[in-house]
Amino acid sequence: MGKKKISSRMIENSPKLNRKNLVQTKNTGIPLNENILFDISEFQFRSIKVENFTNFLKDSNEFRQYINDIFHDMIPEINNNSYNYHLITGEKLLLTKKILDGYGITLEDDEEENLLQFSSGTGGVRFIGRRLGNIFKLYFLDFYHLIYPSIKFNTPDYNKNNFCILRLKQ
Repeated sequence: MGKKKISSRMIENSPKLNRKNLVQTKNTGIPLNENILFDISEFQFRSIKVENFTNFLKDSNEFRQYINDIFHDMIPEINNNSYNYHLITGEKLLLTKKILDGYGITLEDDEEENLLQFSSGTGGVRFIGRRLGNIFKLYFLDFYHLIYPSIKFNTPDYNKNNFCILRLKQ
């Protein structure tokens, strides 16, 4: 997919965003104390396995639990300015680019420099995407914290998972 830009019309018509409050900070581009808007125009619902990364789930019940956590815990926390984020760099950036390639998403060099791992203040699912001001363009989800692994969240059997959220109706 080619590079998509946010149009002036989109900014002007957005209820929470206008040119006046589109602010970028040097390190992350996510302004403090401003609403985060999620752009899901390139979000990948299809699950993928690349090297040691997978976002296949165990089953539909696990998917429903994650969706519940995202909408009932994480989104309200983010709306209350309780979130964590950091730039994806080094080996983790190379892995993330391979995952994006697997999805057919190609980023320009300046877009790669802005890839973030984003989550609510209490943790949970990691959102992988990039930012422009307070707009976070979501590409995919890291359910198991495999881009930046954590002993607290990683389980040894995640590679057995084969449930893709696109099969939810099956």
